[in-house]
Amino acid sequence: MAFTVAAMAPRQSRALAILILIVVVLLGLALLVAPFVLLHRHYDLAIESMQDRLERYRRVAAQAPELKNALDTLRAKDGRRFFLKNTAPNLAGAELQDMIKAAVENN
Repeated sequence: MAFTVAAMAPRQSRALAILILIVVVLLGLALLVAPFVLLHRHYDLAIESMQDRLERYRRVAAQAPELKNALDTLRAKDGRRFFLKNTAPNLAGAELQDMIKAAVENN
């Protein structure tokens, strides 16, 4: 395997030179094309991700009318009447005592 250029026949030398030229040209093309291929792949993934996100947003937006109706129904039920009006512990305790007193008196 230890051939030297001087020991090679002109035909072999020419074939080796052509082979080296082909390898160098292919490497050069690969170095020029690789960034474009990688950039194309990057943008394909970004587009796919955005399309997926857009589809999810469309599904959520399609649920908006039904969720709005459910929210209006809950607001109409007036759930606040079951909560204490005062947030301070002493006032809430007094309010709770009044509620219990009224419940005991009614029964």
